[in-house]
Amino acid sequence: MIQFDYSLEVDMGTEKRTYNPPKEIPKELKNIFRIQGPNSSGKSTLMNIIAIASHGLTKGKIPPSIRSRMEELVKPGYKDLEFEMTISDPVSKRALKSSKKKGETEVKVRESLDGGNSFSIIIADNFEKKYNLIYDIPENPVGRLNELTGEIKTVQNLFLGKTREFQRYVEQTSNEIGNSMGPEEIKELEDKLIFEEEALKKYNLEPEKTELVFLKKLMVAYKLKEYNDKAEEAERIFNNAKKEIKNSDDSKAEKEYSKKTKELSKKVQSVSSSKFELVTEANKCNYPKFDELKNAMDGIGRDANAVIKRGGIPQSCVDAVSEVKNFADSISSSSKGESLRAMLEVIRVLDQYVDKNIELPEIGLLDEFLQNFKKKYKEMNSEYDIKSLKMISQKAKDIIGWVAEINQLVPTIIPPPEDKTESFEKEQHLDDLESQYKRANGNRSDYVSKVSFEMGISLVNLDDVINQCYSILGDEYKEKSFNEIKDAHDSKNNSIMRSESEKNNISSRTERLREKIIKEKSKQASPYIEYKNEIKELQNQVSELMKSMNSANHKLEAVERKSYGSFQSDDPFFKSVWSYLGKRLKNIRHLDKEYDVSEVDLIDGTIITSDKTIIHLSDMGTGQSQLSYLKGLLSADDNRMVIALFDEVSTMTDSTLNVLFQEFEKLQKEGKLMVGMTVSPADEIEVNSYGV
Repeated sequence: MIQFDYSLEVDMGTEKRTYNPPKEIPKELKNIFRIQGPNSSGKSTLMNIIAIASHGLTKGKIPPSIRSRMEELVKPGYKDLEFEMTISDPVSKRALKSSKKKGETEVKVRESLDGGNSFSIIIADNFEKKYNLIYDIPENPVGRLNELTGEIKTVQNLFLGKTREFQRYVEQTSNEIGNSMGPEEIKELEDKLIFEEEALKKYNLEPEKTELVFLKKLMVAYKLKEYNDKAEEAERIFNNAKKEIKNSDDSKAEKEYSKKTKELSKKVQSVSSSKFELVTEANKCNYPKFDELKNAMDGIGRDANAVIKRGGIPQSCVDAVSEVKNFADSISSSSKGESLRAMLEVIRVLDQYVDKNIELPEIGLLDEFLQNFKKKYKEMNSEYDIKSLKMISQKAKDIIGWVAEINQLVPTIIPPPEDKTESFEKEQHLDDLESQYKRANGNRSDYVSKVSFEMGISLVNLDDVINQCYSILGDEYKEKSFNEIKDAHDSKNNSIMRSESEKNNISSRTERLREKIIKEKSKQASPYIEYKNEIKELQNQVSELMKSMNSANHKLEAVERKSYGSFQSDDPFFKSVWSYLGKRLKNIRHLDKEYDVSEVDLIDGTIITSDKTIIHLSDMGTGQSQLSYLKGLLSADDNRMVIALFDEVSTMTDSTLNVLFQEFEKLQKEGKLMVGMTVSPADEIEVNSYGV
């Protein structure tokens, strides 16, 4: 029994149409049935759904053109299919239940082995092992009899692959046994292994590595001692020079001169840095006497010595600064200046409330008012920048103050007497010595933190480490310099590296020998070692079998080409293929008589019956050819249950079709048929059922 229902929605662009099973086709059908009807009446749609419900999208014997039509019903696009289908076999008590939801691509297929009482999901691979789905349009049936040889080729390729694997295994076993060593050769390898292992024992590098470690320690200790001696010597020289200068007859005048000169330098530096800002801001405010101001500022000078030589800063510079200050103050104190300052303060306050959507009475939105207010301020401030005026006033005031202090300080700076200038050279020399001491001390600290500390060597244990190295390395190292110790370290390190390289080479050779001995002994223990000659013979036999199987594939290609080519027509292989095809067809109807088929010769195009009658394929009617081809599809040599869907069997007469349905009924009685369905065109829909 086949129970089904479906809904197919088709998007035609301008409208959507929904198709359901036509009322002329019952929603419950026997497992064997025939549908005749006009085009687009739903015949092929039902056949496609049965195939989809049987994992036909990925499995089964289905031509690509038919599978493409099935895919259109499932994949996203202009068609959207929903269906439910249950196929129950009354003989085997098997049942299949399949479904698909609208808008989804997944097709769920479930199987029951107890007459439909319980179902479980069956995946496509397992489905194909149990069910033989055949969906075909028997066009050119005589020509397509050749497709039945594809089954031979599939099985033959399967055995060819298995035989090739067996051939590789036999060859590998043969090579392993053939290349195995005898007892004397293995004994020779074992002697070599003993020799290499004894040689390896001689390479005890630990004492040399210990010596290398202490050479490295002694090098680091010597270098740290060198850095420490230099730092201590620099410190001693610096302290002595400092005491010498301190104890010399330095006059108060010299110290006073030095102190006041430094004070003057700071003030001159302050004026020098401020005068550039003053000139820059004056230029922004279009100061009318800008050039005179710039020249006056250039005449101030940049260092204390120049100011001392000049006797101070000229009054003309002070006047120029005072004049620009008065200019800035006059504008700032004017009504316009006051207005600009007030406006700037208003802008500063109102900026805190921007973007808060505040609306003021009789003014409107604050953001819009502030934008216009800033524009007005910019227009009024275009001639004189109120910020620049403020800075000019402040900078000018600072410069005037510093100049007054400078001019007051310069007369009090009295150079020391000529015979005292030597003390300044000593002071400079003392600065140099201090720098040297700091540099030596820094080098010592860096070496401790970056090198010696990692090896456990510090100034605290320096002497102990050196004495320990002497006790390990020998007293002769007490007379060696750092460079001599370094040469000894490098030489020892190179010697150890060479020895380790030699040791590694011997270890590698030892390991290879050990592995080879184990491998050769395992070959001797092989269960096939006594069958060395037989395995060689087996290797030759498998090679000949591979040649025969490859030759058989070439002969199948000759069958597909319908030409013997270089092969003989009486080759037993062709005879076996013709007999296999005869077994698949079993019997045929030609003209008005039934014949049992013995052979089907696809190259000569003949059918040879059991009574030796020769029927040419070209003489067979189209309907009879279709029947022969379809029966061949149904007579597969396996125990899978058949789901047979044959479309467009229009050239087969009712009597010819009855033979096909008899074949369906026979399979059903044997418990080997789930569905047997044919479709052909007619003016009106008609459904005929057969079997149980």
